[in-house]
Amino acid sequence: MRATGLVLAIAFLASCAAEAKPEDASDANAEAGAVQASTVSFVGLYTTHATTHQNGDVTALDLQAAGSYVRTRCYHASCALPVPETDHYDTYLSSAGKTYVRFYSFTVTRDASGNLVTTPRVADVFEIAKTSSGIKLRKSYSTRWVSLSRTTATSRCTATGGTDAGGACTCPAAASDFVPGAGGCIVAPGANETNCDASNGLWTDDDSTLIGAYCECGFGRYDDASGACAAI
Repeated sequence: MRATGLVLAIAFLASCAAEAKPEDASDANAEAGAVQASTVSFVGLYTTHATTHQNGDVTALDLQAAGSYVRTRCYHASCALPVPETDHYDTYLSSAGKTYVRFYSFTVTRDASGNLVTTPRVADVFEIAKTSSGIKLRKSYSTRWVSLSRTTATSRCTATGGTDAGGACTCPAAASDFVPGAGGCIVAPGANETNCDASNGLWTDDDSTLIGAYCECGFGRYDDASGACAAI
């Protein structure tokens, strides 16, 4: 009886593993495959209404028609470090009919002459699907779905303590920037050219990024309060 039970248990586990393979294959292909754009447009401004978040959650997102994105992504347990980020994205449609959005970043190295060299790379990949109120996201190789509702810049202004006047948002503190795709009024990233250069960041001179930063740090780093690139 024990042998029969063991055989049945093994068969059940094998069946479960077989059922999981198509999703795993879609996730793997989405991370490494060539661009296969979805015919469904996900362009828009979205935000979460959840009150608790986990590592990897995206809590605010702006998918722009030109291919740029702005988002706030959670890092570490209980979203201890929410980081505004921007770069470009593309979409992937798997053979199983799943649509994915791939968020890009870049790495920074120095060549033999000491010059900074940037190399684009995928930061992370999420399966994406439409809902009645917006979209939902599932990070590849996970089962957790996070729902984001469609929103407006005006709504993000007032929801984060700003004052909207004819489409222009005044945030509640001098150190705050209004970045709808990052959630609304956010603390301005540090701006210090010396600290940026010393930490191998890319100083943008007079042109800030879509998150109001003047120092671009790339994958695995963020522009901290001192204006230096710090490890996430």
